[in-house]
Amino acid sequence: MEYHSFPIDEYTKRPLKIENHRAIAPDDPGIGVEFDWPKLESYCVSDLAFGE
Repeated sequence: MEYHSFPIDEYTKRPLKIENHRAIAPDDPGIGVEFDWPKLESYCVSDLAFGE
């Protein structure tokens, strides 16, 4: 398990669930992390010019 100083639970639709010192994986398919993209918009950089 990774530790982030960035408050990732504030920017995901479902926070990580811990029970008995263990992370509980959701039953949904995928990696278990679904970002709340509107909350992350302020961190986006849109005017990057790669390779120019």
